[in-house]
Parts: sequence; C-alpha cells; structure tokens
Amino acid sequence: MSESKRKRPKSYYKKCAGGGKKFKAVNDLDAGMKGFLVTCNKYERETVREMYNILNEYADTLYGPETATTEKTDDSDDSGEEEEEDIEKALEKERSDILKLAKTERRFQNTNTKFKNLIFIRTALEDPCGLAHHIFTDMMATHTQKARYAQRMIPVDLTCKANMKNIEPAMKVVLTPHFQTAFGVGLRYTSVCKIRNNNSIQRIAILPMIGRLVNEMNPLHRLCHDDSELVVIVEFIRNICCLSVVKDFFTFRKYNFHEVIKTGKSETEGNRDQSKSGKEKSEVMKENSVDELNVPDDGDGREDISDEKPESEHKIGDTAISNLVDVNDKTGDPESQPVVVGIDRKDVENDRPAIEQQLLDGNSNPAVVTTESADADVS
Repeated sequence: MSESKRKRPKSYYKKCAGGGKKFKAVNDLDAGMKGFLVTCNKYERETVREMYNILNEYADTLYGPETATTEKTDDSDDSGEEEEEDIEKALEKERSDILKLAKTERRFQNTNTKFKNLIFIRTALEDPCGLAHHIFTDMMATHTQKARYAQRMIPVDLTCKANMKNIEPAMKVVLTPHFQTAFGVGLRYTSVCKIRNNNSIQRIAILPMIGRLVNEMNPLHRLCHDDSELVVIVEFIRNICCLSVVKDFFTFRKYNFHEVIKTGKSETEGNRDQSKSGKEKSEVMKENSVDELNVPDDGDGREDISDEKPESEHKIGDTAISNLVDVNDKTGDPESQPVVVGIDRKDVENDRPAIEQQLLDGNSNPAVVTTESADADVS
C-alpha cells in the first residue's frame, strides 16, 4: 500500500481542529456549582429525563415557570446584505450562535461526573436543599411514587476542589447559615462522609474538622447520631467535593425515593389501627355505661338487691345439699360418714338454715339429728 493512501492517526485531525490545544469540556462537574446528586441502577438517560420532570414540576410550583435567558439576536439586517455575506462569515455567525446557546444557563442541567450510575443535576436555584426537602415532604404526605429509575437524591449547596486547603473555607460557607445560632440555642447534628475514586482524602481528617468548625460557631451544638436535627453531608467524586446541610435526613430514609413511600404508608397504617382500637374501646365503655344505667332500683336511688343472693351463700347451699344427699353413700368408710335414720327430705329442707350455719362456723360435716339422738333428748 502506498504512503498516500495510508490512513492518518486521530491525533493528526485533533491538531488540525484545535491547533494542538486541549479544550476542557463545558459540561463537566467542577467547583462552585450547586445541584442534586442522584444515584441510579443503570438507565442513566431515563434517570436524567425523570429528574428533569420531577424538579421542574416542583420548581414551577415554588418559583414559577422557567423564563428564557437567551439573548435576542439582531435581525434588522436587510436581505440584500445577507446575500452579500460570504460563506466564511455565515459559518462564523452560526458558530457564535451555537456557543451562546450552549453557554446559557438553564434552571436544571445535567453535568458529566465521569462516574457510572452517578448523576449530578446542576441548578441555578439558590436553595437546592429547600427544594429537595419540599419534594420528599410531599411524597411522604401523599404516598405517591414520583421516581422509577432514580434511587436517591442528595442536594448539594456547594462544590469545591478535593483538598484540605479548599474544603475548610467552603465548609465554613455551608455551615454558617445553619449553625451560627443565637446564644443559648443548641442543635443536635451528625455528619455523613462518602469518598469515591479518591485516595488523597481520608474520612478521619474530615469529621474532626466539621466538629471543630461547629464548636467555633456555637459550643452548645452537640453531636448526636440517633436523633439529629441536621446532617452535614460530604461527598467526594474524584477530585470534586460536594457539601450540604440537610434536615430530616433519616426521616426521609436518607433521601431515598422508594423507601420514603414505605415509611409514610406504615405510619398511616399504624395511626389507623390506633384509631380503630380507640373507637372499639369507646364503644365498649358506652355499652357498659348503658348497662349500668338500666339496673332497676327500689325508688330511693339505691339498687334493689333483695332478690339476689351472694355467691358464697349459693355455694354454701349447694354444699349443704350435696352433703345431705351423699350421706347415704355406702361405698366409702361407714365410720367417716354420718348415719341418718328415720329422716326424709322434708325434714332436711326444714333443717337447712341450721346446717348452713354450721357450715359457716367451719364444720365441713354438719351433724344431723337422728331418731336415736332425738329419743335420747326426750328421755
């Protein structure tokens, strides 16, 4: 094959196009940005489209519809002059229009994180944390699932370069609005740090720095992992550090789209069960009160209990009758059983009060007056 027909390498065409200069991509994640850090499981393109819909829906409710920020071009040139322009000027004008359109900042814009299944949506809003809190509050209250592909959405107040020289000043800027409180007001806080593809930063250096800065602002703030009011989030993505302070982090299940719906449903079901049990208890109490009101009285406001016998008296009567009936049983020891001679059932019924009195006195086997003892008394 001749040298003239040999294919040239790609570097040759890059040098011809850019003059050998390296151009930085405009849409890459960089320092000084605000936005939302979104995680997903594959389907990144669908996740970006889904997040645009969710963010624009709630942003239109809070801040109104987005207004176009593109500059208007001057179309006052005559058609004759446009025809006289040569091809090079027309191409240069088209190129400048494309660059202007690319530089216009939209309210929400996807940026390249160079990380798989991790998306950063850049925003022009001043308070991304407030918008995220509003979204999850509405989802938890209405129990409506808004996201299918997105897993978590972490708001980011500020991004900076991932080195201690830049992290500490940026951390002060993020912490000051939340922790610079009045004297006597203390907050419970905790911090969450996650590092991705960065070996120069250690978590053991970040967490003590956060505690030191918070104590300098107000010594009454205390670290609490169980019931924290504020959570300081630090996310490292390659050479970029994302910082934010959020509320209700654990209430919203770490800002998870799918888990926050389950939490809201379980709480409502528990409240329903408690209300049902309360209603049942109130109905039982009403029935008992009605039964008490229906008790007859003797006219002077006191209940009529003359026809009723205490439970102990009924038991005594039953015991006495059973003893009188079992005295003629010849299966047991004859010496241990009383002998009744010449007494019928009518005499037993007549002697019932005396027998019951003996039972009350503690005699388990009451004596029965027989004909022999009766003759002895007469004599």
